[in-house]
Amino acid sequence: MNQTIAPARHVHLDIELTPEAQFQYRSRGQDARRTILHHGDAITFTCSDRFTLQFTGPSPFREAALPAHQETMLQSHEWFVTSHVRETVPPGRYPYTVEVIQGPRAFQDHPEIVVENPEPA
Repeated sequence: MNQTIAPARHVHLDIELTPEAQFQYRSRGQDARRTILHHGDAITFTCSDRFTLQFTGPSPFREAALPAHQETMLQSHEWFVTSHVRETVPPGRYPYTVEVIQGPRAFQDHPEIVVENPEPA
């Protein structure tokens, strides 16, 4: 029996810090505080402020500059960060820390990526 796997997607996740210092995560107009991805998917995080993403535990992403066996990842960028879900990462929950820098202040939040096995097409 042949099984067809859904093609990889590219997800855009916008991070915004409101004037009240509340984090908002949006993807395709939907709340994305808990973002579901599958093996091979790409994700681009965007923010109008400087920000960092840090996985203090295992990371579901591969990073060209890091060895495949390295689990902890820190990504920083001015406006966007793009990465891909590793094909070998176990399905599960991957919490991470977002830090947004506005002037001399830094604000942190703790959303999560959930890696699921893709549904057969």
